[in-house]
Amino acid sequence: MTPKRPYIVRAFHEWMEDNNFTPYLMIDATHDDVVAPLEYAQDGRLVLAASYQATHNLQIHNDAISFTARFGGVSSDIWIPMPALMAIYAKENPKHGAFF
Repeated sequence: MTPKRPYIVRAFHEWMEDNNFTPYLMIDATHDDVVAPLEYAQDGRLVLAASYQATHNLQIHNDAISFTARFGGVSSDIWIPMPALMAIYAKENPKHGAFF
């Protein structure tokens, strides 16, 4: 059986985009397989804007989320394994989201 988390993330992301919210991802920055600018992490967590406007080539697969984004003017490839994802929520109202 496939895990539910990627389906929930895709559904929340689409709903947020459709309603003009800004999707944010909260990541466990201590997870070994995370590829992201970890210098922006605080207390072992990294929060990333994940709107289509803030990312390039956003892909939400069953095993990971990947995209390219700019940090301090530098383009970075991001790889977030699904187990490292702690939450997806709307920047404008964090109650609109899913926490894992």
